[in-house]
Amino acid sequence: MKDFLRHILLILLVFAGACSTKKDAFLNRNFHALTTKYNVLYNGKTAFDEGRLNIVEAYEDNFWDILPIERLQVSEEILFPNRQPKNKNFELAEEKATKAIQKHSMNIAGNEKNPQMDEAFLLLGKARYFDQRFVPAQEAFNYILYKYPQSDKIAEAKIWREKTNIRLENEQIAIKNLERLLKQNELNRQDYVDANAFLGQAYIKLNKIDTATAYLKEAAFTTKNHYDKSRYLFILGQLYENQQQLDSADMAFREILRMKRKAPRMYWAHAQIKLAEHFDYAKGNDVENLKALTKLEENREARPYLDKIFYRIAEFHRQHDSLSLAEKYYNKSLQEETPDKYLKVLDYQMLGNFRFDQAEYLQAGLYFDSTLVNMDQKTLAYFRMKRKRDNLEDVIKFEASAQVNDSILNLTSLSEDDRKEIFQSLIDSLKAKVIAEQKAAKESENIALDRESFLGLDNQNRQAASSSFQFYDQTVMAQQRMDFRVKWGNRNLSDNWRWKDRGAFQPQDKNLQASQTGENENNFSGEIYQVSYYTDKIPTDPHVIDSIGKTRNEAYYQLGLIYKERFKAYPVAADRLEILLTNEPEQKYVVPAKYNLYQIYREINPAKAEDIRKDILVNHPDSRFAEILKNPNAVLSANADSPESVYNKLYEFYKNQDFVSLETRLNKASLNYIGDDMVPKFQLLKARTLARLDGLEAYQKSLENLSVDYPNSPEGKEAAQLLTKGFGDIPKNEFAFDTIQATWKTLIPFKLGDSLLLKKQKEIILKAIDTLRYDYLFVTEDVYDRNTQFLVIHGFNRPTAAQGFTELLQVNKDFKLRLQNPIYIQSKHYEVIQIYKNLEAYLREFDKLLFTAKN
Repeated sequence: MKDFLRHILLILLVFAGACSTKKDAFLNRNFHALTTKYNVLYNGKTAFDEGRLNIVEAYEDNFWDILPIERLQVSEEILFPNRQPKNKNFELAEEKATKAIQKHSMNIAGNEKNPQMDEAFLLLGKARYFDQRFVPAQEAFNYILYKYPQSDKIAEAKIWREKTNIRLENEQIAIKNLERLLKQNELNRQDYVDANAFLGQAYIKLNKIDTATAYLKEAAFTTKNHYDKSRYLFILGQLYENQQQLDSADMAFREILRMKRKAPRMYWAHAQIKLAEHFDYAKGNDVENLKALTKLEENREARPYLDKIFYRIAEFHRQHDSLSLAEKYYNKSLQEETPDKYLKVLDYQMLGNFRFDQAEYLQAGLYFDSTLVNMDQKTLAYFRMKRKRDNLEDVIKFEASAQVNDSILNLTSLSEDDRKEIFQSLIDSLKAKVIAEQKAAKESENIALDRESFLGLDNQNRQAASSSFQFYDQTVMAQQRMDFRVKWGNRNLSDNWRWKDRGAFQPQDKNLQASQTGENENNFSGEIYQVSYYTDKIPTDPHVIDSIGKTRNEAYYQLGLIYKERFKAYPVAADRLEILLTNEPEQKYVVPAKYNLYQIYREINPAKAEDIRKDILVNHPDSRFAEILKNPNAVLSANADSPESVYNKLYEFYKNQDFVSLETRLNKASLNYIGDDMVPKFQLLKARTLARLDGLEAYQKSLENLSVDYPNSPEGKEAAQLLTKGFGDIPKNEFAFDTIQATWKTLIPFKLGDSLLLKKQKEIILKAIDTLRYDYLFVTEDVYDRNTQFLVIHGFNRPTAAQGFTELLQVNKDFKLRLQNPIYIQSKHYEVIQIYKNLEAYLREFDKLLFTAKN
């Protein structure tokens, strides 16, 4: 027994010695290595793999854009390096990696004796990376490179470090290091694939698609992992597509199809959708294309992607002008309740366009509303769609005006008998509708009574029967009976009831008979059933009729221009302008309408355009439009009424800061010269005017309207470029006060239009500057907004100097100025308040500065 205890004690002493991390012995090294690998790191890696799988499965790929190499949704919130992990799996993985490092590291004489420590730090970095704490993740990877340069994981650690650099937007550093890695190291297959793939990702982020394509191609055709291969091939196809190399793109997508069941269904289905998208309708085989799409639609494995498949089938039918089938499949795409917002945008937009082309403007507006809901509000596409939707309000308004006034004018031109005939027909239709509704209600009541009689129910049991006999819908049955009688008439219940010689049954209900034969006219005694109710409303005053005609003509003119300029719907635009010219419009519409028709027919009917050109030259030779047709490249500025001359005059208003008056004049000029190439110039000047009156937001909105209404004009393109580039060169909406090398101004506010008082005080200030020899000061007049203008004294190097000069103006007996609430402001802040119109916010910040200085 003593020997047994002695052996047990010896074994315990050996294990106790092996637990030490300070001894560089065989037993110590292997004990800690095995414990680290098969206990601590095993559990950590299991948790990490589970967390990574969850992230990959939860990631929603956007197949409308180039896919990222790695499926990881990066949060937009600010992530601090010391933030606690959010994902429990990564938290556990990091905990295990930290435990391995803290308890099993054998750092003896500056050398690590536990060969598993590089694995621990690698796990630590990966866990932090997927928890989106990229800075501490990079620290872990860098530690491996610094401390374990001979590790067999060194290449993997370098790749993960550069992945982190890409996430931190250090693409140039990542590219430099990965390219060096590919040149200098003998890499295993997986490391070689990963290095190429993430080099491709870095070049994609830098928009160097050519270079990215080469690296992605190498990664796709080297990897043995079927999932990675499918994803890399799909991205490769997208890169070729981006470069308009559709043949190469299709080769990449077909390579996915050749993988058959080895390719994940997600990439397999989208590769087929891409091939259908690239189909050449001019040269391709339509039958084979539709057959492939139909086969894909019927494939059970493609069901998760039916939303996109239906959209592609809809596009096929639209290309072949099968609009009813196209509409059916757009709706089927939406019925799949797709989470893909961009696909919803495409579906709703196409359905809205169909309704618009069919002149169903209210329905088109509803579809465009749904389109806007699913769009990113920060994009230029959103601004254009919103403008189109807003323009639709004008279309609805003018179409309604044209139709209503056309109807009124048509009635005024008819004889009394013809009017009575029209309204009697209307009244008969109203009566027929009432009779039909009475019949439906009566039949519904009879059905209910018959059902209760059949079931043997009394009044007390009716409610219970109603809830138990759920499959017998009274309303549906009544509606079906009405539909039957509309089609077949009243038929007796007998064999061969459809034959013509089968007599119709007579209704038993006397009241119903009376309604049908017109005997029960008491039901129609209201004024809406009297012809005089309508005829009395027809105008007879010539002035009123003339006014209605003018309103109708203006509506047709505006419709023609809206369809032409805003929607490029040339056939509809031509139709409205042609109608206008047949209505004998006022002279101010005749030549502009003809010139706009000329421009429209140049696009859709050149022969007719030539006829209109000759008409203008022959019948309106002295008009401005005839001059344009004779000399299209000439600068027509000699005429004082030409838009060029008007623009030059209006620009003088802009230079003189007469912005309120200028806004009104610009609106008038835009209306007077509708359809002229100068209108976009007027609109751009208006945008700048609104910027001075209302600030940046109004300026931005005006540019959006200009870019959408006149996208092909130089001014429209300039507006679109400004919106796309953004306003990064303007100062931020903030007030940070500088104490060194700052220049200051004094603002003396006046009501806009109070020019006499402003002029008087300006003269006194200029006199003071001259008398006191303050040659470094100068004075300007600046408009602030629609209500306020400033007299601005420039040139002070500190606020106290500005205050001293102002006080001098008020107390000096030679000047004695009464200044109302002078404002002291740094030059950079003056620019801010003019851009953002936020003077009140500045004054609050300045008051805080004064309070701090006093205390």
